[in-house]
Amino acid sequence: MLLLLHLLQGGALPLIVAVFAPIKYMVIFQYAFAILFLAISGALAAGAGGSKKIKSVLRICLWGTVAMCVSAAVGYILMSRLLKNLLFKTEANLKFSTIVLHLIGVILL
Repeated sequence: MLLLLHLLQGGALPLIVAVFAPIKYMVIFQYAFAILFLAISGALAAGAGGSKKIKSVLRICLWGTVAMCVSAAVGYILMSRLLKNLLFKTEANLKFSTIVLHLIGVILL
């Protein structure tokens, strides 16, 4: 049951955010909800493992944020200009591409 909740939280919930978030604020929504989902995951894991929830939530949120910042920086440095020029000419293409990338993430989980 806990694994099912974790898979739902890791793939389906960010996909729902991508579908319903306004394109203008997509990055902000994705990062904010990712932190929220990480906090929920940390609390569930701490509860299942019998450790302190606040310590677990803080740890997973801190290192999750660091990982997202590093990933965003690498993505920006290596790919942003190329992808922007090739794929994301319009807002509709950007939203579609975001949804497709999340669907691929859900399938790979």
